[in-house]
Amino acid sequence: MSAASMSRHGSMQEPLLSELQGSPRYSNPDHPGLPPRHSSGSVIAKAMHERPVPAATNPLANDRWDGAHQRDQGKLWTPDRGAGFYQTERERYHKPALVSTGKHAGHSRVRFVGLNQTKLLYHIWKRDFFTSCVQLRLPVVVAAIILVYLASFFSFGVVWYLVFRLRSRCVNGFNGFVSAFIFATETQQTIGYGVRSPTDCWLSAWIVALQSIWAAILNAITLGIIFARISQPKQRARTIFISDSAVVARRDGMLKFMFRVADIRATQVIAPAVRAYLYTWGGRKTAEGEKIPVRIEELDIGYIDGMLLLPLVVEHGIDERSPLYGHTYESLRSLGAEVIVTFEGTSESGAQFQTRQSYLPSEIHWGYVFVEIIHHAKEGQTQHTVDISRFHEIQPQTGLKMLPPGASSRKIVSAIPKSVPYPVLQENTLVLSNYLVVGKRNGKLSLMFRVGDTYPNQMLQVQVRAYFYRWKPHISLEGEEWPFTAWELKITDGLMSANQLLLRMPTTMVHVIDDDSPLAAWRTGRAAVATDSDSEIVVVVEATMYSTSTTVLKQRTFNVCNDVKYAHRLIPIVTAPNQSADGKPRVLWSKFHDTVPVDDSSAAGRAGSISVWPEQGQLVDPLASSSSADGEGSDATATISHRGLERQRSSLVGQRSGFAPEDNEECDEEDEALDRYAPSQAGRAVAGLQHTNSHHRAPRPPTSSDTGTTQDADDWHKSRSLFNVVWSEQDDTQDSARQLTDRAQRTSSLRSARSVSRTGSVNNV
Repeated sequence: MSAASMSRHGSMQEPLLSELQGSPRYSNPDHPGLPPRHSSGSVIAKAMHERPVPAATNPLANDRWDGAHQRDQGKLWTPDRGAGFYQTERERYHKPALVSTGKHAGHSRVRFVGLNQTKLLYHIWKRDFFTSCVQLRLPVVVAAIILVYLASFFSFGVVWYLVFRLRSRCVNGFNGFVSAFIFATETQQTIGYGVRSPTDCWLSAWIVALQSIWAAILNAITLGIIFARISQPKQRARTIFISDSAVVARRDGMLKFMFRVADIRATQVIAPAVRAYLYTWGGRKTAEGEKIPVRIEELDIGYIDGMLLLPLVVEHGIDERSPLYGHTYESLRSLGAEVIVTFEGTSESGAQFQTRQSYLPSEIHWGYVFVEIIHHAKEGQTQHTVDISRFHEIQPQTGLKMLPPGASSRKIVSAIPKSVPYPVLQENTLVLSNYLVVGKRNGKLSLMFRVGDTYPNQMLQVQVRAYFYRWKPHISLEGEEWPFTAWELKITDGLMSANQLLLRMPTTMVHVIDDDSPLAAWRTGRAAVATDSDSEIVVVVEATMYSTSTTVLKQRTFNVCNDVKYAHRLIPIVTAPNQSADGKPRVLWSKFHDTVPVDDSSAAGRAGSISVWPEQGQLVDPLASSSSADGEGSDATATISHRGLERQRSSLVGQRSGFAPEDNEECDEEDEALDRYAPSQAGRAVAGLQHTNSHHRAPRPPTSSDTGTTQDADDWHKSRSLFNVVWSEQDDTQDSARQLTDRAQRTSSLRSARSVSRTGSVNNV
């Protein structure tokens, strides 16, 4: 990279050097803050090329971005198309693209070959003359019209001069060629004759008639081209801003592909429509051997603000139905992917227009968000403001480290969100718990998970299905070998059919593990679950969105090793109406994914049970049942509040908390590593948990005496007639300590289960 280029991007080197600092490959032992010796900048240049960076000169380092300073950085800067950084990068590194970015954003870069360019150009002008003329630049159009009129005047001037020389009696007042040229101009423009005029001669009469017809045709063509060129809404598209880069980040736990759009004119665009398409190279071969080189898939944008009064961040949810699902920076780059965004609308005059933008993998920033540019009117002011100079600016998402694009994309894609979708109309607001739990429900060992809809009653005809995949070779009676065996698990919520759910409240779905269940072996304990550690459970939630009459889907694959918690239950999150101040049920969505361990013997069916729905606030205390006075382990039922449940959860943390390790810990770790991990982590977790429990109290539902309990709740629930939703933050310190304890105990249980499995004392059913 040249010195001038390094100087222009010097502000980007500081965070890059901080990433490379300390690495044996990139560090300088004499000067840790400097690049390695004898590197000649090649390492930094390569890393800067591989890593997406914000547009312009480090807008992330400044609290305030000066648009005038940005304009001084280069001649390519325009308000609607950014600083031209990505255009420069494409040219410098010869990155192929279908659509241009920067100064010529939206222009097609596809080149047609195999035919002489002159013939191709002639064909275009011959078959589409009017459109070709309209699409010319305005100075070219004006110059061409002037030349055509002058050529017409000159040509007919020559004709009239020949008439004067050969038949002078057919014209009057001619003295030479100048007189003939002026007479041709007067005839074509209908100015009117003075001294020069035609006589009663058929030759002059026919020439005047032909020139008048030609003048009418020429005027119609030129006026049509000028009017179409002036009235063409092509320039209206320049008032539609599309960000020069895109971002991929999580919003309320949902992975989103986002870009920003704005209309800076005060008049409204009629029927705006935004579309996005993913182009990937490599293609595929059909069954007949046909090669399809490019795959084109549409990215579902969904609902956008049709008024466009304010800049809008357009979202595409990356879920199971998205073409971007499972992709990372490396996979998109290996496929030569390109996302093309189009904005279509109708101007005030009724003419349609379109603008486009293109994003290559290096122009899609993982873990970034757009800088806030919308500001509410201050006190005493009557207008809201938008800082349009920062329209293209991005910044790292809060809580995420600045990593290279590959590592950042993998981290974001593989992260397990603990939040739930925000309640927005016409969005997929279905939510599925992060874990499956195995415990007692109504005296029967069951597999349970929770589903919900954060926008109540938006989804109709909700259907929940679950499938169990056991990845073990199976040989049929005919000798055919299958690598897996699949069963459908019978799902119910105990009250209504799993095919016609009404998700007014979050619902716990139950699969009873009985003799007919594919999971029947799990009733013997943890060791039986360990034999299915490689198995998977796929849960599918399908519903119809009433506002759009479209089908939405929520699907997740749970690995038995990582995502199934044995001897756990889901935390109650629904408060009855008679326990709230306003007489409406409340949902504590921040605890939707949380689970709590129960007595291990209760899960195996030897003592204690969970007999009442958690959503109803009722449960059987396994401690009370196991320590009853008569010693028979009778089921003592107790109704407890959320505060009591939190206290009980804290008391149960010290017990063995389940089989599945968290944080995607590998199930095939060596026993020695488990021995080293368990004692140290467990001691720190218990000590930290005792410290946090002495300073913090668990959250409880608000009462009429509370003054600030509902301040964290979103304003949307105030207008809802069905129920209010309480959004509260979790105690990260206490949760972290509890997770460490769970991990230490589950790894110890895993070691025991594996040793039993090796000795063959447990058979896989």
